[in-house]
Amino acid sequence: MDWQAVKHEYETTNLSLKEIAEKFGCKPSTLRSHKSREKWQRNTKPKSATQHATRKKSAATRPKSAATKTAVEKVEQADLNDKQKAFALNYLKYHNATQSYIDAYGTDYNTASQLGWRLLRNVKVRKLLDELRKEQESEMYLTANDIIIQYAKQAFADIGLYLNFGNKDELDPDTGEQYKRSYVYFKDKDSVDTSLISEVHIGQNGAVLKLYDKQKAMEKLLEYLPEPTNDDQTKDSFLEAIKQAAKQMQEKDDES
Repeated sequence: MDWQAVKHEYETTNLSLKEIAEKFGCKPSTLRSHKSREKWQRNTKPKSATQHATRKKSAATRPKSAATKTAVEKVEQADLNDKQKAFALNYLKYHNATQSYIDAYGTDYNTASQLGWRLLRNVKVRKLLDELRKEQESEMYLTANDIIIQYAKQAFADIGLYLNFGNKDELDPDTGEQYKRSYVYFKDKDSVDTSLISEVHIGQNGAVLKLYDKQKAMEKLLEYLPEPTNDDQTKDSFLEAIKQAAKQMQEKDDES
């Protein structure tokens, strides 16, 4: 999904969120989430070609990106012109063909939205990007599936794995009467997955432990899963995707 194009549509037209969602084939709730998180505003004018043309776009002025040193060297050695190389490095940063084309070529949005995807399908550019992606994965030891698994772990994390709580019988030393007293004990950090804890601190009323927001994690996880519909087959694939994510999460835990 080209969210830069969706954002542009929202900011420069009077279409409703539902109409924009239908146009780009996404859920209104997902679009609304992006709008809120990225603070989209109506009537934002895109930068003109003249404004972009003032930027330096030669090979000597590479953008700061997520590219590693090895990846930059590969770009420099590639059989591409300077602007194509700048586009490739920008794509590593944005993962957005339109924005990458704007920064590399200094064009307006409408031109970039058409030519950016065309350049992305260029055989030489595509081959280079595939090589760079593999380079990033090997150096970062990270794939998209790893991210999905982390969201799944956050979404289904159980607070009971981190603490014990309940009531126990106590004897009042003054009256000799028995009463129930509530207790909460944190489990030792060596016996739990601390990567799912967002915060631990000592508050006014004692120690506080917080996990990552389950609802936000579920919203992000749903963006990677198939759209649920009334079709039984789609429901099956939707549930199967969740099962596979849970299975992979368990396998990783077993290996660690």
